[in-house]
Amino acid sequence: MTPKQIEENFVALLRNKIKSAKSKGILGRFVLFVWKYKSPLVITLASVFSLAWAYNAINSNPASTVGVSYPASVAWEVKQEAMTGASVKKGEVQVFSKRGKVMAKLNLPESIKNNLSKEVAAASTIEPDGFARGHTETAILDTKTGEVEIFDRPDPLPWLRWRTDGFVFAGPGLINGDIGGRVMVVQHLASVKSATFSVVGSLDQPMTTTTIANSNGTGTFIGVGLTIPFQWGK
Repeated sequence: MTPKQIEENFVALLRNKIKSAKSKGILGRFVLFVWKYKSPLVITLASVFSLAWAYNAINSNPASTVGVSYPASVAWEVKQEAMTGASVKKGEVQVFSKRGKVMAKLNLPESIKNNLSKEVAAASTIEPDGFARGHTETAILDTKTGEVEIFDRPDPLPWLRWRTDGFVFAGPGLINGDIGGRVMVVQHLASVKSATFSVVGSLDQPMTTTTIANSNGTGTFIGVGLTIPFQWGK
């Protein structure tokens, strides 16, 4: 059997599988949709997904425990920059006087608490932004070497906070198994921990002649519900 015959047999087998999928609802229509637009669409989507997953797997740090301080990553802008000494006119650097109490409040590691040359020079809080939780950044000064290290602590989400953010989504896809487009607007109202109450409005529009003929026209939706975020790979 020649390579050409093998290819023809494979295409014929694939077409038979697609025909048998017609009676399988949305999944079958999706297969027909992919077949109609051939492999470039599939290859593009698969490539984008694979690259995004690989980048996240390579560059993401292990998940941090909420309420525990960890050494923070050095900003890439200064990661390769050299350090130099700087004199202090007064001859001393201001640090928190109640060392043990402050370190306990900031949940710093035992290795920092037990090293008497380590002092807390500053601590700042970054408030939650959108679905991202807040963080506490702590500057630790080594009085022997003069080096400063930053520690990061992911903070618990507040029980209640008002929200002013949202998002707009627009794109093509399958609507009840037919090709169409959707425009959706989501306005977040308030969050209880990670659960967020949101107002959602969407507009569904058929995109092809066949879809328009088989549909009831433009579809709309508006409602209020819960949005609960999730993240893979953490």
